[in-house]
Amino acid sequence: MNRDGLREAARVGQRKLVADGTLVEASKFLQEWGFSKQALSKAQAANRVFSLDIEGERYYPAFFLDPRYDRAKLEKVSKVLGDLLAASKLHFFLGARGSLAGKTPLEALAAGQLDKVVNSAQGFAQG
Repeated sequence: MNRDGLREAARVGQRKLVADGTLVEASKFLQEWGFSKQALSKAQAANRVFSLDIEGERYYPAFFLDPRYDRAKLEKVSKVLGDLLAASKLHFFLGARGSLAGKTPLEALAAGQLDKVVNSAQGFAQG
C-alpha cells in the first residue's frame, strides 16, 4: 500500500473510533471530566492525558471518563508512556499485551494490576 493509501486507512480507522465512542470530542470530554480548559491543558502538557487530532478536531479517549477505571491510575500510565505519539498511546491501552497475560492494559487496570501495567508501559515506551 502506498503512502496515500496508508493515510486514508488511518483516517478511516480514526473515524471508526469516533463513531464507536472510543474517542470523544474535546467539548464532551471537558464537560464530563469536570476540569477547565486550563487544567486539561496542564494535564496534557504533563502527559497525564492525551488527545488525537482528527480532521482538524481534537478527540480524547473515552476510557478516561469510564467509571470502571481509576482516573489517577490511567493518568499515571499515560505519564509513563511519556512523549509517545497519541496514536501509539491509544494502541498501548487498547491492545492485548503478552506482558499482561493477553489482557489489555485497561482490563489489567480494572483487575487492580497497576504495577504490571506500569511495567508494561515502561517496556512499550522504550521500544
